[in-house]
Amino acid sequence: MELNILKEKIVEKLKDIFKSSDYFTYLFVLLITKIIKYFNIYTYFIFLNNKHNRNNGYFS
Repeated sequence: MELNILKEKIVEKLKDIFKSSDYFTYLFVLLITKIIKYFNIYTYFIFLNNKHNRNNGYFS
């Protein structure tokens, strides 16, 4: 229920951004979020790899 309300608010914000002249701001925010998502996935895989290596004794 709350998630749907949140989605509606986000959609309204996005519509406002598209209507305004801040289209480049929207693209910039989108780029930043993509970079953050990539960084999170990258660090997650590094963590898994280090955890795996530590369990096998590579760093002991």
